[in-house]
Amino acid sequence: MPLLTQGTEREPTEEEDVEDEDITAPVELIMEFLGAAVDRDYQLASILCQMILIYEPDNPEASEFLPLIQRKLLEGENDEDSGSDEESSQSSSRSSSSCSSSSPLDDEDNDE
Repeated sequence: MPLLTQGTEREPTEEEDVEDEDITAPVELIMEFLGAAVDRDYQLASILCQMILIYEPDNPEASEFLPLIQRKLLEGENDEDSGSDEESSQSSSRSSSSCSSSSPLDDEDNDE
């Protein structure tokens, strides 16, 4: 009879354990998401946030961050279309540095 008792008190299988437990996103995924958000890599942050929501559809942080990240992505697209100040100042400084390094113009100014 003790064998029947042990048979009825079997340990749950791995599948049953998963069903009983709340599934949470891997810590590495959350850390990578936070790193992308801090680095302002909104494209990556959006993807990682969506992955977190697959694991945890009710995750309050991911649910709150996703629309904000998507808004930033849209703003970034609009800035690229109109030419953001930061990008235009960086490109103008690059072009001015390339002009200043050109020696023919410098030589003409020095000859006079």
